[in-house]
Amino acid sequence: MKIRLGLGGVVLALLVLPASAMAATPDMHPAPDPRHHHLEVAGSFADTDFCGTGKTVEVKAKAILDIYGGERRRRSHGHARTVFTNPANDAIVVMKSDGRLNLRRMAEKTGFAIVASLRGAPALIKTGKGEDNTFRSRDPGYVLYVLHFSEDGHYLSSEVRQNKLDTETNRAFRRLCRIATHALGL
Repeated sequence: MKIRLGLGGVVLALLVLPASAMAATPDMHPAPDPRHHHLEVAGSFADTDFCGTGKTVEVKAKAILDIYGGERRRRSHGHARTVFTNPANDAIVVMKSDGRLNLRRMAEKTGFAIVASLRGAPALIKTGKGEDNTFRSRDPGYVLYVLHFSEDGHYLSSEVRQNKLDTETNRAFRRLCRIATHALGL
């Protein structure tokens, strides 16, 4: 036996059902975890000796970071877009990274900071239009995202910093330098 309700039957059922029967139970929509931080971080800096060339490159970085967990267990994910610009000729290189964040906690006077990077995450380096100008690599950890928190764990502010890297020990940075210095005309 099939029961068919038209639009009128649905409206009547909604009017007859008590409000408590239609209310969502707490289990259906749990409250957000107070230890979850979804942050958008953006900033820029000038690297006055980009990849050891002695030339200045302007670096703009923007990332969306998701950090979960408390003191003992922490998991995180982020995706970032970093634009390297040669101010002498306006040539650009774009690196997009997506993956697990590397996190380090540091004590500060008014709380603590979490320093995040995408070092080791898969990255695409794009030097122009078309597939011939796109290179697969790993994020070398060149950009650091510093997140400042109060003593009780409330987010205060963020900044973007350059991570001084060595092309001798960091293969991903060596690859980025090889691609970017050529594309930027350095």
